[in-house]
Amino acid sequence: TTEPLREENLHAWTRSADPHVLRGPADYSLDLHMEFNREIGKFFINGESFVPPTLPVLLQILSGAHDAQDLLPTKSIFTLPPNKVVEISLPGAGLDTGGP
Repeated sequence: TTEPLREENLHAWTRSADPHVLRGPADYSLDLHMEFNREIGKFFINGESFVPPTLPVLLQILSGAHDAQDLLPTKSIFTLPPNKVVEISLPGAGLDTGGP
C-alpha cells in the first residue's frame, strides 16, 4: 500500500457487536505484567526493565547485521506467529503512573 501507517487508520479487520468477545479462543496468548517501581522511577514488564541499545535496533535489523533477539535484552522481544489471533493481556496496566 502507498498509504502511510497512521494510528487513526488502525482498526479491526471486521466489526463485532461486542469488541470484547472473541469468536473463539486466541491462537496465541501473551501476558505482559506491568509494574512501576517508584523508588527508582522505572517501569518493569514481566520483571524486566527496558535498557535502550547504543544503536537503533531497527537500523541494525534493516542493515541485516543482526536479528532483533540478538540485540535486545532477554525478554524484550516477543516473536508473534503470523496469521494467528493474538491476545495480549496487560495486568497492572491500570496503574495511575502513565505508561512506559
